[in-house]
Amino acid sequence: MGIQARYLVVGLGAVGSVLAVTLAEARSEEVIAITRNYEGCRSETINVVGLGEARLRVCSWNEAKKLGVNATTVLIATKAYDVPAVISSLKHSKVQADLFVSFQNGLGSLELLEKTYGTSRVAAGIVYFGATRLGKVVELRGRGGIVLGCRHPPCNPLLRELATDLRRGGLDVKDVGWIEPYRWLKLAVNAAINPLTAIVMRENGFILEDERARQLAESIVLEVVSVTSRLQISLPRDPIQELYTVLRLTQNNLSSMLQDLLQCKPTEVDYINGAIALKAKEVGVDAKTNEALWLLVKMLERAHCTNNKLENERIREEREVWRARRDSNPGLPPNGQA
Repeated sequence: MGIQARYLVVGLGAVGSVLAVTLAEARSEEVIAITRNYEGCRSETINVVGLGEARLRVCSWNEAKKLGVNATTVLIATKAYDVPAVISSLKHSKVQADLFVSFQNGLGSLELLEKTYGTSRVAAGIVYFGATRLGKVVELRGRGGIVLGCRHPPCNPLLRELATDLRRGGLDVKDVGWIEPYRWLKLAVNAAINPLTAIVMRENGFILEDERARQLAESIVLEVVSVTSRLQISLPRDPIQELYTVLRLTQNNLSSMLQDLLQCKPTEVDYINGAIALKAKEVGVDAKTNEALWLLVKMLERAHCTNNKLENERIREEREVWRARRDSNPGLPPNGQA
């Protein structure tokens, strides 16, 4: 029969861990997770500070393929750039499901899932809580909740059941039907906060403190508004007010884009500012600020990590020199320190 589950969570980063623990609280024996860089299939304790912990079955993709997985709902909680590989792995592992829910930032992932599985089997979750992984522990920072919906209502009825179970597990959830207004509102805020904080390498609160950063942030948001106007999407809240509300609530946080740069990981800028720039050209409006930030962050992805590698190589070379000198002269201090 293989593995039977109510919910399959793909990806156990910060967001995936919060989702998995929340759903396990509601349906303890009906939640499993798949994650890469994992061997076999075994019971694991997932700890989320500020929410709780849960023990659930965690499997590798190879094990999922070997055993077979049938799930009612699949929650995809990876980075946006990993979604094509996730879809390939889901097909390769022959995972069967009735609903696939995208929890990615930006544009593109939801559309790709719809193209793969059809609009009636795909929905989206917009995350408003903050979560950060610290080693093996995830810390929940702020309880902003989740908005659930789809691009082509009426949404799959299973989405309402997911909303109910997430509420039972302790999260604030809003089931809105048409997701696009909320997706674009979140996109406008992300497009302002993420690249600016990544470029200056500061906490979100820097934008509140610096007048030039505030001007840039507002320009970015207004470009998004120009696009949504052409698309005839009315945002649910004033986007400038939303920007400052989020900045005040997260002023001590490092944005996900900055965290990615610091760890020499790819960012999601292609799916945020890049997607806005491309959509703006498609509908015939100007989004030059978003386009410029897109290019700047892409440059930083390459330059910052190249510099880190060069610096690490320099440090390694210096250590090797000092080890050789120390071996020939035991009186030398370690690492050349006086």
